[in-house]
Amino acid sequence: MDDFWRTHPPKPVDERVRAMVKLCRGRVLDAGCGKGQYAPLLGDWIGVDYSIEGLKAAKGDRVQADVEHLPLRDHCIDTYFGSELLEHVADDVKAIEEAKRVLRPDGLLIVSTPNSVVRKEYWSQWPPSESDRRDYTPELLKRVLGNAVFYNYKRGDPLEEVWLMATVEMSENVG
Repeated sequence: MDDFWRTHPPKPVDERVRAMVKLCRGRVLDAGCGKGQYAPLLGDWIGVDYSIEGLKAAKGDRVQADVEHLPLRDHCIDTYFGSELLEHVADDVKAIEEAKRVLRPDGLLIVSTPNSVVRKEYWSQWPPSESDRRDYTPELLKRVLGNAVFYNYKRGDPLEEVWLMATVEMSENVG
């Protein structure tokens, strides 16, 4: 994975990321932060990434760790921000369990991932990454996340479903 950051520059902030950022509140854990390109947008930020190479370029609080085993105490984060993360982790269910563990009871989990149903129509322009472990359909992401709300950030755009974006309010998972 360290080779990935040597050959892939950070992506520009796009409309999807801006929509995700607008939902963030309080202390934000940027899971899979890479080089920390979203840190300036996220305010009270802590970045976590498995790659030491990516983290070297990140500014601010950052931790080298696997998102399936976060070295954080329970209920210490207000927002879990995972942009293009789940398709790369070995155990997506464990990663979500960890996210829920570190989130405060009124916390918010925000994730986005490519939608494989639509993405397959664009393989020639947008091939899978060598680090992708799985492709998500809306049904699979809903199954992994549980009580999720899918968020439409580009109303009316014919490609709006290229990205799946979902939120989970922790307060709705209590009881």
